[in-house]
Amino acid sequence: MKVYEKITMLCPHPVKGQFIYKDMFQIYPGEDSGEGPYCRDYPITIEICTEVAEPYFRFSTHPHKLPMGQKIIELQHMLSVFSQFYFSNGTISETSLNEFSKIAFENIPLNCISYYQNGLLYSTDIEQVCFPPDLELYFDKYFSLDNQKAKLAFRKAAYLFYLGVEMEPKYRSHSFASFVSAIETLVKVTYPKSKRCTNPECGQPIYSATRKYCDFIREYTGITNDAYVKSLYSARSKFLHEGQILLSETPWEDGRDVYENNDYWLRKNIIGITRVCIINWLLRQ
Repeated sequence: MKVYEKITMLCPHPVKGQFIYKDMFQIYPGEDSGEGPYCRDYPITIEICTEVAEPYFRFSTHPHKLPMGQKIIELQHMLSVFSQFYFSNGTISETSLNEFSKIAFENIPLNCISYYQNGLLYSTDIEQVCFPPDLELYFDKYFSLDNQKAKLAFRKAAYLFYLGVEMEPKYRSHSFASFVSAIETLVKVTYPKSKRCTNPECGQPIYSATRKYCDFIREYTGITNDAYVKSLYSARSKFLHEGQILLSETPWEDGRDVYENNDYWLRKNIIGITRVCIINWLLRQ
């Protein structure tokens, strides 16, 4: 049976138009003002249609395990990857729908967003949510994936990307690690571990994890500076294994202005690099 639900999400930037994707979901401005974790968040209404088995339970103590709950989380993560905006957890309306609401807004602007642009997330310079021109193509590609292993890898990468976005304002080192790990999720399925991963004579890795990481980013972003890519991977490793947090998160450990710290620029760039990697990888599947 087909089920329709109305969900309210929050975003640091307002939605002033509508976006309709086939008969699967539609997005339009929320009705009321909202307050979220980032001071002033704007409500966004998303209506979703999905196929579920009977009997259908609208609410549960574990909503993420329900088909509709999984659909909401999936869409939430994809929107954050495919656009440059953060969409917080959705709340299902108390009243169910029999069909999509009839809406009459202008379309959400489609702009060619530079994913390498300067400026971190939650910028106040952006007036409203806009989507890339190929957004529908991204959704088409994802929903048409037959390779379940690839589909699961994308879901994991999108989830880690979403966590990185969510943590970025407060837990920058954790956020950075999540972005790097999102790419590594796709590296694993793109370059599976071979039986002979080390040289039997000297014991050195034939194809190390760092080498795979550099090759992956080179292939899916065109970045050829291996030393820079290794610095991203190294910063994540030092945080996970040595507890070395980013200096831009603890400016009291460094006498320079926070914008002069190399870690600050690593943090800025990893967001765009990760997004481009995930999208380009998806398009090649």
